[in-house]
Amino acid sequence: MLEYLHANNFLGAYNALKADSGIAYTPDPKAKYAGLLEKKWTSVIRLQKKVSCARSTAHRLAIELSLM
Repeated sequence: MLEYLHANNFLGAYNALKADSGIAYTPDPKAKYAGLLEKKWTSVIRLQKKVSCARSTAHRLAIELSLM
């Protein structure tokens, strides 16, 4: 989270979180993990959509089976 806040120039939130968490953190000068949090968020949303689709398909198939 701290890397995300710092990379996106949310310095107030970065400093507040750093102070509240008590973590001795310095931003990565190589930005090795920059963008990683956004990728994870995107993949979670994509997986949630797949789960929702699978549940609706399972529900539809269960209804189909009960009509037979």
